[in-house]
Amino acid sequence: MELRHSAVTSLLWLDTAESTNAVVRDGNFRHGDAVATVNQTAGRGRIGRQWLEVPGRGLAISLKLVQNEIADTVPLTLVPLVAGAALVDVLDAVAPGAPIWMKWPNDVYLAEHKVAGVLTEMGESTGIVVGVGVNISHTAAELPLATATSLSIHGIQIDALTLAERWLERFFILVNDTATDARIEHIRGRLGLIGEKVTVEMPDNSVVFGTVTELADSGALVVDDGNHLVTVFAGDVRTLRPRR
Repeated sequence: MELRHSAVTSLLWLDTAESTNAVVRDGNFRHGDAVATVNQTAGRGRIGRQWLEVPGRGLAISLKLVQNEIADTVPLTLVPLVAGAALVDVLDAVAPGAPIWMKWPNDVYLAEHKVAGVLTEMGESTGIVVGVGVNISHTAAELPLATATSLSIHGIQIDALTLAERWLERFFILVNDTATDARIEHIRGRLGLIGEKVTVEMPDNSVVFGTVTELADSGALVVDDGNHLVTVFAGDVRTLRPRR
């Protein structure tokens, strides 16, 4: 276990954890505190999906936020997208020109394969917990799905601690930015779906088919289904190859 501090956050590095989100959610952590490990044994993705991890191959990091400590101009629904955009920024700086993009609402892709995911949990007593899982050095054989990839498969080299520290730094730069218009435009630029035809499976199992026209200031996806604009706050998005 190692504790590292910066101007905006403290990072607790654990040898192992069942779930870094659970550690932060259930522990006595303050705004800006983060927990990370490369040995997460029981991680979860969105909608309770299991996030499978190979020990030592990926980064799991979770960050505690207190709502009244972040800018009033950052809707809670935008927080996962800020987290994803921050990760894309960090990876783009490490590997300029690599096909890194963000898939709404919580995934980061390299070309057509998922390399990272964001899970945000919110509660009145627990505050906001932002969890990020990144496949760093997995081989293709170690990945559970054909739709997954890792940074090393694409020749991107960065160690987990450096990635964690750079992500935290970039996240707080974005979330604390008072230029709200510039922030949402930056996030839109990292989203690989604007102008793409998509199908969205909604929480009630209905399906929306159309073209993504916009990312609303709230973080919602706006889809033109040919008859009217549908504002999507939650759902699973499937698309053809994103625009780069």
